[in-house]
Amino acid sequence: MIPYLDKFLGLFRPNQTKTSGAVGFNELAYAANHMSVDQLAAILREAEIGSVDRLFALYRDIISGHSHLQAEVNTRKLAVLGDPISFAPRDKTRPEDVLAAKACERLKECETWNLGRNHLLNGCLYPLAIVEKIYKPAAPNELGLRFDLAELSPVKYQAITFQDRARLQLWDFDEHTGLRMASKFTPEPEQYIIHRGHLLTQMPDYWGGPLRAGLFWWLFSVMDRDWWVRFLARFGTPFIVGKYNSANPKDKSTLTRAFSAASQLLGLVISKDTEIEVTQAATKDTGEAFQKMHEIANRELSKLILGQTSTSEAQPSALGGSQAQVHNTVRGDIKQFDATTLAHTLENQLCKQYLAINGLTGSVKIITGSAGPEEIKAAANVVKTAADSGLQLTDAGIEQFSEVAGLPFQRAPLPTAASATPSGLSADIWEVLRPNLLFRRGLREDVASTPRPLSAGASALPAYLPTNAELDSIAQTGAEGLAAAFHGIFAPVRQLILSSQSAADLEARLRVWYADHNPSAAAELIESALTAYTANGAAAHRR
Repeated sequence: MIPYLDKFLGLFRPNQTKTSGAVGFNELAYAANHMSVDQLAAILREAEIGSVDRLFALYRDIISGHSHLQAEVNTRKLAVLGDPISFAPRDKTRPEDVLAAKACERLKECETWNLGRNHLLNGCLYPLAIVEKIYKPAAPNELGLRFDLAELSPVKYQAITFQDRARLQLWDFDEHTGLRMASKFTPEPEQYIIHRGHLLTQMPDYWGGPLRAGLFWWLFSVMDRDWWVRFLARFGTPFIVGKYNSANPKDKSTLTRAFSAASQLLGLVISKDTEIEVTQAATKDTGEAFQKMHEIANRELSKLILGQTSTSEAQPSALGGSQAQVHNTVRGDIKQFDATTLAHTLENQLCKQYLAINGLTGSVKIITGSAGPEEIKAAANVVKTAADSGLQLTDAGIEQFSEVAGLPFQRAPLPTAASATPSGLSADIWEVLRPNLLFRRGLREDVASTPRPLSAGASALPAYLPTNAELDSIAQTGAEGLAAAFHGIFAPVRQLILSSQSAADLEARLRVWYADHNPSAAAELIESALTAYTANGAAAHRR
């Protein structure tokens, strides 16, 4: 029961002491400089039964000692680490989520915040990456937090083992000497972050992860380099070919002794009848073969790590740079996947615990970086096309577009200019229309029982006001459209007219309410309703 009790208390009493320890001088010696195909195969067989010490040591060696491989790994990591990271509330309308987002922003103040994220990104190529979480009492703060993140401590790969029935465990180390002890333990999520950032879900962790596919390509590249050096040492300098008369065996022995002394005397003493030739190996042709082999191996490593090769070496591009665009898209997909998986790990294995131990009930989401220029341009074109078609983004759509663009956006305010009037509707007619409409329909008791007079600038009826017969004709002609305008999806038109304060206000309300409808159909029905109501209001005013 004690382990379960400690696990439960860990939610409220976080770890404040490092338990994984430092490996120190107990790491395995550098072994990549004498690696062979047979030794590499033996290391893989050991890993497949859970003993991953030599495999992870080889990963350490090849990344630290191979310039091309190290550069490609750093490029993939920097694509994620170079982007800004922020914490946003899961639901902006919930005060708990807003407070949680402010609290999680303090995580970035940890001195080893970037070191921890850097180590976790090893899980993109390694089978996994482990970081230990260490907390400390928080200084007095405006959020009332009780604990702060003190350290994200990377767990060395030499501390990982799968020897106990293929279960992930960590070795205990002596905190003073750094030597590995015989005991081991299971890393609990309350104390450790375990990140798996690759797609090989069918492969066990102890098999080696994605980097396993690059081991032999690495070996071929370094062996090819060694083979080339050996070739130059043997055939890089000219060598001497001597010819002697086979009928006289003494000439052979004399020539042999002369060749043996040539390295000391830097010359030969021979008879006139002896023939000597100086021959040079064709190093240019053989060198091209070694170069091609080395380039192929490095290219395969680049494809494994970055998904393409155009960013690591100069290559001829296709017409219009289409090949480079495809390669850039591939690299963008990998970057997005790395950032998304790392954010998901931090949300579930760090943020949730950090909020729980501080007594906060909100939820957050991690936002990293922004899309590329081409993606932002494409998203902006979609929004513009939708706006031209009478559509507009919802609040959720505006939030998503802000995340893509990397800039905060909000909905523009509606026009409130009182001087603007809807197309075909006079402001004076509107002043007559609205109070008479409210009075005749009996929908508002607080409206005066007498019609509203014309505005100061129109004390008399305009000369263009139609006669009663013309008004009746307008009402009869618009009756069908009027009836259609107040049924079904157009039923709110009546209330929009009654609740509007001006002609501009009515137009703005109608545009917002029917933004997702066919503009031509909505405009035709609304025009029929306004025309009939205008005629009705004008006739009432005349009477």
